[in-house]
Amino acid sequence: MSSKRPLVSDLVRDSKINTEFLESCIQHVFHEAGQSLKQRLIRREERWVRQRYLGQGAYGTVYLEKRQDGGVEELRAVKELKKSVGAGQELDYARELEAIMKFSHPRVCGLPRIFESGY
Repeated sequence: MSSKRPLVSDLVRDSKINTEFLESCIQHVFHEAGQSLKQRLIRREERWVRQRYLGQGAYGTVYLEKRQDGGVEELRAVKELKKSVGAGQELDYARELEAIMKFSHPRVCGLPRIFESGY
């Protein structure tokens, strides 16, 4: 029962996004380059609301979420991974994240992104 977090690959670490868990939604904050080299980074926000339960597996539960920020109407599936299996036993979720990143394709499900709560 180690208190160390699982080691994650650069692929997983580079896909992590800044996320705030608000009362009514999940908000992602991105900083993107402007259209010219002189333009500074532009802050962009996306807000997502959980719609319904889709299913579950050994590593976690999958939910349907809908974008709610006035942008393009989008739906996405979000897999909520367990960080432990109970009674202080940590789950090696790094392997599951690695598999999601490795086998995802932009034409099938879009680019997967990773975010985590403090729980």
